[in-house]
Parts: sequence; C-alpha cells; structure tokens
Amino acid sequence: MKMDFFIRRVLFFLGVLALFAGHAIADEAPSQPPIECKPGQTMNCILLGIEAEKAKDMDTALVYYRQACQSHPMGLRACTPLLSLSQQMGILDREAEFLEEKCATEGEVTCYYLGKEYLKIRQTRRAIRHLEPLCRNGFKPPAKRDYGPCFHLARSFHSAKDYERARTFYQLDCGDDIERVHPSCESLRNINLVFALTPERTTPPPSLPEFNLYEVAFLAVCAVPLIGVAVWFFGRPGGLWYLQWGGPLFFAAGALGWGFFLNQNPLQANDAIILFFCFFTLVGLSLAARRA
Repeated sequence: MKMDFFIRRVLFFLGVLALFAGHAIADEAPSQPPIECKPGQTMNCILLGIEAEKAKDMDTALVYYRQACQSHPMGLRACTPLLSLSQQMGILDREAEFLEEKCATEGEVTCYYLGKEYLKIRQTRRAIRHLEPLCRNGFKPPAKRDYGPCFHLARSFHSAKDYERARTFYQLDCGDDIERVHPSCESLRNINLVFALTPERTTPPPSLPEFNLYEVAFLAVCAVPLIGVAVWFFGRPGGLWYLQWGGPLFFAAGALGWGFFLNQNPLQANDAIILFFCFFTLVGLSLAARRA
C-alpha cells in the first residue's frame, strides 16, 4: 500500500516537471518574423491590406493593396482588392489612373486584363470601353484556357439578364458554326432557345446609372447658390438670413467636406471653374441681400 502511494507521488511530480519543461521549451521557441510588404511579395501585401481593412484603417489598406497591384509581375490579377476598396471609398478614378496609363502605353494585353478587373467589381461601362474593341478586332488572350473578351462580356450581360447584348457577343465569339463545342456556342444556343420560347424574357431590365459619391457630393455643393436664388425668389421665411450667412457657410462646409473627405486630388480644372463660378454667384447674392 505504501509502495503504491510512493509510486503515485513520483508519477505526479514527473508529470509536473514535464509540464514545466514543455512551457520552457515553448517560451524559448523563436518567434515568427513579422509579415512585410515589399516589391514582389504580393500575397504579404494583400494579407496586410486585409488586416488593415478589418481594422477599419482604409488608408493603410489602400497603401498595401496599391503596392500589391503595382509590383505584381503577372499582369493585373493582384489589382482586384485595390479597385474594389477604392470603389467603396469613392476614389476609383484616382486609383485606376495609373492602370489606365499602363493600358495606353503597354497595349492590348494590359487593356484586356484591366477590362476583366473592372468586370470583377461590376464596373461594366469601364469594362466595355476596353473589352469591346478587343472583341471586335479578334483579340486572343495569351493564356490558352482564357476564352477572351467576347466571352467575358457576353457572360456579364447574360448574368444581368440582358440577353440581346449577350447574344451579340456570344455570336461574335462563336462565329458561324454555332453547333461546335465551345462555351460561347453552347450559351448562344441556350439564348436562342430563350428567344424562341419566351420572347418576353429577352427584354433587358432597366439599368440604373452607376452611383458616384464624388459627383453627387459635387452637385450638392454647386446647388447651394441655386437654393439661395429659389429662397429669395419665393420669399421664404429666413431667406435673407440664408443669403447673407447660411448659403456661404453651407457652401464653405460642403466644399471642404467634398475636397477632404472624398480625397479627390488633384482638383480637376473644370470642377474648379464651376466651384469658383458658384462661389462668386453666392457672394453676389449675399451682398445683394445685405443691401435689401
């Protein structure tokens, strides 16, 4: 009995020692080096961008995504996160500018991949601008398994239930031999069947214009003088106060918010001209109201 008690105590102490030894070994294990975003390390940059985006640090995420897009050696396939986030932030025009320049200088292949990136973020009009000329000119992508611009455009219209335009691009891709084995030919046969059996389904749904926060905010700022004219013309209560103080204050606050929070830099020349015209109109209304 005493021997069993002694053995149990020995086993208990051995277990405790093993536990402490395990913790000591774990503490001495070398820590993993931090992930760094450097040119050529595309996945690291994207992972850091995802972490920053989860932490609501959109500006930092944008920096990482931009680095991944600019330094990726294989086309523009790493640019989807950059384009998607910049679209959410309302600065797609600014962030896509260098990609548009690459398209203009490097030629058809770059324009093709840029068009595909636009399709991924549902920027159909931008995608059409790049892909439709390539489709009609018979462009063939470098990758043999890539079906090309006609197919990608047709599939985009097909998913949007715009069967008329989908059929147009499927026909361009398929050619005259509609019975051959090809994804565009198979889809074209299906759409032709839809046209034959249910012609009412072939009418495309009404498309809404693409929402651009930058343009909406700019129009709201420019509308301030027009509101002042309407207030003065219809003689609403508080009209003089609005023309003297309210309008200029609203215009200044709106212009500052539009300029800083939407990060639209540099200011476009035509936008600047319109802003100055609205500003001087507002100043004239304010001076006239003070003399009234």
